Amino acid sequence: MRRRVKGVTEVKPDFDLLIIGAGPAGLFAAIQCHVPGRRIAILEKNRKAGRKLLVSGSGQCNITHAGPVSEFLDHYGNNGEFLKPALRNFNNEDLIAFFRERNIELEEREDGKIFPKNRRAADILQVLLDECRRNKVSIFFNSGAEKIEYKDNLFLIKGKGGTFTSKLCLLATGGKSYPATGSTGDGYAFARQLGHSVVDPRPALVQITADPYPFNAIAGVALPDCAVSLWRNGRKFSERRGEVLFTHSGLSGPAALNLSRYIMKRDCLKLCFLPRFERKQFETDLLDSIRNRGRSLLKNLLGEFGLPKSLAEHLLFLLRIDLKTTANSLSKESRNKIVNALFEFEMPVKPSGDFNAAMATAGGIALSEIDKNKMESRIVPGLYFAGEVMDIDGDTGGYNLQAAFSTAALTASAIKRQWGKCSQEDNATAEPADER
Repeated sequence: MRRRVKGVTEVKPDFDLLIIGAGPAGLFAAIQCHVPGRRIAILEKNRKAGRKLLVSGSGQCNITHAGPVSEFLDHYGNNGEFLKPALRNFNNEDLIAFFRERNIELEEREDGKIFPKNRRAADILQVLLDECRRNKVSIFFNSGAEKIEYKDNLFLIKGKGGTFTSKLCLLATGGKSYPATGSTGDGYAFARQLGHSVVDPRPALVQITADPYPFNAIAGVALPDCAVSLWRNGRKFSERRGEVLFTHSGLSGPAALNLSRYIMKRDCLKLCFLPRFERKQFETDLLDSIRNRGRSLLKNLLGEFGLPKSLAEHLLFLLRIDLKTTANSLSKESRNKIVNALFEFEMPVKPSGDFNAAMATAGGIALSEIDKNKMESRIVPGLYFAGEVMDIDGDTGGYNLQAAFSTAALTASAIKRQWGKCSQEDNATAEPADER
């Protein structure tokens, strides 16, 4: 169909909005963009939607986090400020309300993580699909995009499902983590085709590895409260505190995972196993314990400060201190070594290149080229973004899914404003249509 607008013949596009990717960001954007009469379609490379959503939180779907949204910004690495408009526009309480209104019961754990009460990610996905169906959103499966062009104010999207045209395009393809789910970084290539820059993607929320790794002998031991600091060129770069899990090959748990996005070659970690103690106070308390209970085994004495027995024994082994050492036989030199190990255990680390094990992707489409108030490209008008395809990644705890929903909602608000503006202009300028 063609129409004339002030003497110019225009080809009517197939859709008003084409969304690339049927993950949580793409599906939610389609739902939020619903306007009667507007044609919205999603192109999905897989045969089903939301494959990565289904494995989030080990299938339990940690959908967001509790607390004021002002506290969220610090959980997105160096790019939290970019998300401020999106999080203010659609926050965690808004997301909770959306699903509760659709009969999904949510509950908050003691650590602030919010899950579906039945711990089923599939129910979250089903709500999104049902809303898309109700709003008559077209979803084309097995229809991955391969090339995107922008010409004459139209997006031309070519792929396995054919060729589609649209006035507006939204990239919601995700990052590169868990590539088996189809998250293979396709959106980066599309963005480059349209003139955008991409910050090199790297694994985030991934186990921290070391060479050598000194804790494989106590794999499975978890320390509920540990301070982990990252050091670079002799200076502390960043620090996290929380649970640390010792695995066969590295450090996991929130405190370690949340630092993984920053790690570069030749960095090192320093672990403080007893962060609730001030170092000087601990030294005083330790001396008091040695004086009062000198015949006790040193490993048992350390356990009384909250150190797991297996970790206490392993640290003494690493320090080459006999496990049968009693407190009153401990030399000053050995005591200093123990205190240093407890408060500044140093371990060289290396960046992970394993996207198969990473929960998220750091890097992505450069934020300087995106208007954070609309999630629209500063380079190509009508090109929008939502979710992890951008250079944003959150801490573990529901922050990444919240960012996906929030950026999708903000994108939708901007698109609907654009449609409203276009409708007013069309009513003012359009001549009778000439159909052929």
